[in-house]
Amino acid sequence: MLLTLAEVRYLASSVEQQRSCAVGVAPLDLLELLEVLDAPVNDEELVAAAGFASLVERSICRPEPSGGVVFTDLEFDACRAALCGADETIRVTLVAPGRVTFWLVVNGPRRRVVITPVEDGRFVVQLLRPDERVRDQIARLVVSAVCDQPDSGIAVVRSGPVQAMSLRTSADFGGVAGSDDARRRAAAALVAEVFDRGHPSVA
Repeated sequence: MLLTLAEVRYLASSVEQQRSCAVGVAPLDLLELLEVLDAPVNDEELVAAAGFASLVERSICRPEPSGGVVFTDLEFDACRAALCGADETIRVTLVAPGRVTFWLVVNGPRRRVVITPVEDGRFVVQLLRPDERVRDQIARLVVSAVCDQPDSGIAVVRSGPVQAMSLRTSADFGGVAGSDDARRRAAAALVAEVFDRGHPSVA
């Protein structure tokens, strides 16, 4: 699903509020991970309220007379539940000439979500299949990214119980003249460093 910046701010604030009430659950710092904290905001609560109003207008949620909120959109509610129960994040950042983008995979025991920025300050928020290993999903994402943009480099940062980070430049993937097979092998080695060998994170 596609969310505006204000809607993402409301989603993040509601997730952090619920996580703060749970015993032994660390903050997710979703806004920081999504790099939206630098966006100019005069009043954080006002922007989150505007996001909530927009979600109500889109029939994604509705307020209750008691002051609570009912999330009527099943996909949004499932994504929010996954964020509330997450215990690690894996951020894949692609750096290409004139372009930097990323995919943030938020992983939990039963559900996981990927969030990525798109045009005009909007974000795609999507559930990932829970029956696949997260490392396989990350590997497929990395391969797709570097095959689509062979002049790019990739960094993968894993945070949570395991802290790890690794990166590859365009040359490591074979450059523009490299083959897709070479890129797949480099992607597999990159993911193995993060998930198997646990390189220390510098993020």
